[in-house]
Amino acid sequence: MSWTKKDKSLLEGACADGARWALSLPGPQAVLDAEQHPDWSLWLVARVVKQAHPAQMTPERLDACAEARPWAALEYAAPHLTPSRLDACAKAAPGEALRYAAPHLTPERLDACAEAEPGEAMCYAAPHLTPERLDACAEARPGEALRFAAPHLTPSRLDACAEVWPGAALCYAAPHLTPERLDACAEARPGEALEFAAPHLTPERLDWCKKAT
Repeated sequence: MSWTKKDKSLLEGACADGARWALSLPGPQAVLDAEQHPDWSLWLVARVVKQAHPAQMTPERLDACAEARPWAALEYAAPHLTPSRLDACAKAAPGEALRYAAPHLTPERLDACAEAEPGEAMCYAAPHLTPERLDACAEARPGEALRFAAPHLTPSRLDACAEVWPGAALCYAAPHLTPERLDACAEARPGEALEFAAPHLTPERLDWCKKAT
């Protein structure tokens, strides 16, 4: 069996080494069955699913590849893993689990991953966290909380994050701040206030910022 034109379209976006290795095999199915490069085989799983290609990786091979390369399994094949393998991969690679597989994790594993990687949790999984974990992550990573999770924070946590990172608060969360905190942030960072939050400032603070910069 050789690579057809349709088969070769699966390799669009592949790295040069991965594509070269894949083309050295008889076809896509051989890549999925191969043991040599589980990360590249997992990458092809995502392409096969996206293009509805008839080649398929067996459940046993998928499990073995995921065990060998848990971060790649989370990125390219999370919906296809067994619950136990998904959990094992997330334990081994919590950052990738939060980035690529948060909706598929158990509540307990999601919480553990967020505890291990609070910045990644803020960036990729804030809507999926419990209120308690969200608050703890925001306390640990206030900058990321302001940038990625401001609408999900409690008023008190949002205010605390903005107090610590006034520039980030103006850049990413100005519409969510209280008038008092917005004014304080603008006083601390007048340049950022003018660049990112001018429409939200009082006329008096806006004028003050212009004079201060």
